[in-house]
Amino acid sequence: MHITHIRRGNKQKVYDLYVDSTHCFSVNSGVIVHNCDSLRYFCIYWITPAKEQTVKYVHYSPDRLEDYRNARSNTEREAIIKIMGGLPA
Repeated sequence: MHITHIRRGNKQKVYDLYVDSTHCFSVNSGVIVHNCDSLRYFCIYWITPAKEQTVKYVHYSPDRLEDYRNARSNTEREAIIKIMGGLPA
């Protein structure tokens, strides 16, 4: 069996079954279930696709590039990116 097409339908309640210490398990009707969130993430993407983001790269001076590389947190890096107007090229 394989997927032949996908169409939008009405919203339905779904259940995320998870069993610790195993990857696959059988439920009442003999259906094999796999601990995996990839289908959920696919459905979320299908309903609301991520928006394309344009990344801007700029030339950093050697001292600013050193500051960026030595930043101790993402907050510090984000501050440098904001000052410079983009990521280091």
